[in-house]
Order: sequence, then C-alpha cells, then structure tokens
Amino acid sequence: MEEHDSKTVAATKQRITDSLFEIMRDDSIEHVTVREVCGKAGITRSTFYTHFSNVYDVRDRCEAEVSERVEHVFFPEVLSTLGLGGRRGCVRVARRVEEALGDHFDHLAVLLNGGDPAFVERARMAAMDAVSSHLGIKKVSERQALVFYGTSSMLLSMYAHWLVSDRSMPLEELVATARSAVLHGPARTMLG
Repeated sequence: MEEHDSKTVAATKQRITDSLFEIMRDDSIEHVTVREVCGKAGITRSTFYTHFSNVYDVRDRCEAEVSERVEHVFFPEVLSTLGLGGRRGCVRVARRVEEALGDHFDHLAVLLNGGDPAFVERARMAAMDAVSSHLGIKKVSERQALVFYGTSSMLLSMYAHWLVSDRSMPLEELVATARSAVLHGPARTMLG
C-alpha cells in the first residue's frame, strides 16, 4: 500500500511539474497561477498545496533535480568526449545523457529558452567550475572566462535549439556536432 501511495504522489508531482512547464512554453512564470496549473493537471488546489508552496517552488525543485543530474552525469560525460579519441565516446555520452535527463528534456526546453535566465547562468557557472577542474585551472583568467562564456553560450544555444526543434537530429549527432564545434570552430563544423 505504501509503495502505491508513493507512486501516486510521484505521479501527481510529475503532472503538476509537467503542467507548469507546458504553460511556461507560452507564458512567463510571473503570469502563471496555481489555479491554471491545477486546471491543466486535473487536480485541486489543496492537492497542489500538499506538495508545493507555489509555482516557483515547482520550478525550483525541478531545476534542482535537473542541476544535480547535469553536474553528476552530463558534465563528466561531455568532458570525456573532448580528449583524444573522444569522438567514439559520443554515442555512449548520448545514451548516458538520455538516461539521466531524458525525462526532463521538455522542462529543459523551457528553461533554456527563456523560462529562467538565472537557471542558464547557474548552469554556465557550474560548467565553468567543472571545465576548470577538469583542465586543472585553479584561477580562471579574464581571457579564459571570455572564451568559456562564448563557448558555453554556443553550446547552450545549440542544445536549447535542439530541444525545441522536435529533436529530429539524433542525440549522438548533436553531441558529435557540439564536440566538433568546440574543438574545430563553428565555421569549419558548419562547412562539414
């Protein structure tokens, strides 16, 4: 019985989260009401308030879960493709990313495409820490910060575009394309 209850609670929270992010595709969170989320999720407001305090709480909890998965799976996996022979690892990386983040792709599509600019900046800073650590950089210089900011903007934009474009390009190809753009430059990658 307890297992059934926990599955029901998890399913309800997921419906609430999915409903909020579906609404956020068209409206900023500032304009979303609990009533609207409840209507879309097919639940009462008392059910909503059993699990969350407001719409920002829903978004923040989802962001926390996504951030944890990004930092513990995505960053290490993507960094592993940058080494020698890393191209072969793109398929493995794509599978690991799909396993870790696949259930949040729709949420990420919203977050990375204007849903929460602060989330994008937090992701960028976490990525800078991961890359600096991976490369053994103790203190990031201004030049390194500029290069990283430009590169991370390109990568975040590529991923954001992929998420909202029906993901028609296989994830393995996206990972390989991103790797090529980082290692060889966007112009060379675009020309083939």
